[in-house]
Amino acid sequence: MLDSVVQRNNLIASIERARSASLVSYVLHDNAVIADDALPQVYDKLQTLHHQERIDLLLYARGGVTEVCWRLLGLLREYCDHLSVIVGTRVQGAGSLLALGADEVVMGPLSELGGVEAIRNHPLLPRAEGGQPVPVTLAEIKSLLRFLSEHSTGEVAATESAQTPTPDPWKEVAGSVPPETLSRLFDYIHPLSIASLQQADTLSREVTRKALAMHMHTDDQAEMDKLVELFNGGFHSPIYTMGRAEAREVGLPVTYAPDDLWTKVVELVGLYQAALYSDRPDPLNPGALNRYVCVIESAGRTTGLRQTFTQVEGQERVIQLRWETAVKGPGPGPSFGPGNVSNN
Repeated sequence: MLDSVVQRNNLIASIERARSASLVSYVLHDNAVIADDALPQVYDKLQTLHHQERIDLLLYARGGVTEVCWRLLGLLREYCDHLSVIVGTRVQGAGSLLALGADEVVMGPLSELGGVEAIRNHPLLPRAEGGQPVPVTLAEIKSLLRFLSEHSTGEVAATESAQTPTPDPWKEVAGSVPPETLSRLFDYIHPLSIASLQQADTLSREVTRKALAMHMHTDDQAEMDKLVELFNGGFHSPIYTMGRAEAREVGLPVTYAPDDLWTKVVELVGLYQAALYSDRPDPLNPGALNRYVCVIESAGRTTGLRQTFTQVEGQERVIQLRWETAVKGPGPGPSFGPGNVSNN
């Protein structure tokens, strides 16, 4: 992780000058999500920066815990008057809440923004061959009920649109499905797991609305409603993402990154990914490997989440997760914090 810290710090400084804002980077491995153990690490960077007029969050995340992303958004806003999220290059799942709650969303040609809709595991959900619960969204359950309703009553439901809010099919469709059909459905999907999905969906919609209200005018309720629906099932796919033109079209405060700025962002993200996707032998655990699954960084201050794992018959088994912080000290490179080995 420290191999390219000087290059990264130079790029951070260059982006800060171009944007007239302080930069905090939060970049995750594709197998990692925004979780509560990262909050103290982000707080550490913000405390060092102190309150700023403008803070940019450079974010790359495929997902996150809804409650944590909402808490992180509030934390970031406590330390600045104007919050911008630089999408570099992919933000999906609950991580999108951070962009939806920002005053400005900076996007380049490769930037992608996905839906917030929660995918929740539950012990009573159907299980795959390996015994793990199959992730399901409430939108999938609603689509199934609509399908069953159409073929049970002969009525065709209104065609959904990703851009136009539609009536909640949970109330309108579930009641028209014959009881015996619902009974058979519950043989495959436990009612308690559906209740859990309903809770997750309600929470996701509520925090999406709260995030938008941080910068949208109260008179924009119709626009807000449309965005809440769109980012909570309106894409009809958990992997659908929108580019900057579409994000601006639906009403998000999108700024197109100038070419020179975007070149720096792509280079910085590339350095982070090189650090994240580099498995190395662990010197303290013979036969084990380690990798960094998350990097949180500001100028002169770097924190990484190191994962130590073994591989048995193609399966990874994590044996340790540890946060490591390096702070710039005397000499050409940074120094590890207390309890770690000096890099000077």
